[in-house]
Amino acid sequence: MTSSGQMHSGVSRPRNAGPRTTLRLPEALAAVAQQVAARDGVSRNDAVVRLAELGAAHQQRLDAVAARAEERLMAWRGCNRTGAGRLPTADELEVAVAAARLDADEEDE
Repeated sequence: MTSSGQMHSGVSRPRNAGPRTTLRLPEALAAVAQQVAARDGVSRNDAVVRLAELGAAHQQRLDAVAARAEERLMAWRGCNRTGAGRLPTADELEVAVAAARLDADEEDE
């Protein structure tokens, strides 16, 4: 335990890894970070970094979903460009099938 009451273990990040920053944590985030630190036996700062990494990964997934939705919307608009009742072309079907396969592969992961 450090003088500030933080727990240290062999799991902490190297002190020189990445750029340094100073920030104020909202009380709710500080409380969660303290719980994670106590549970995992790491410093609160290490817990904040873990939480930030989880949030960043979540944001990347959200961005990927939004990009996929945009691709599908554009494909759908392309299929419907000439009006109702028209069947999609072979190229349009190929794009739609490829998008569905990518989704199925991602769901399997």
